[in-house]
Amino acid sequence: MTIAELLSGLKTRSISGPPDQEVMGIAYDSRLVKSGYLFVAIKGFSVDGHTYIKDAINRG
Repeated sequence: MTIAELLSGLKTRSISGPPDQEVMGIAYDSRLVKSGYLFVAIKGFSVDGHTYIKDAINRG
């Protein structure tokens, strides 16, 4: 499935990368990101996933 297909109909704030990129997996923990994965940054009670966006990008 592509990023565009996956996010179709959703309100998104930003997308990094080409919308026709195939998504091989989804992770909200940057330590689990691999090449081809979509990282979802979630703001929680004690941790803000946005803090780890650069780490996720570096992992793939």
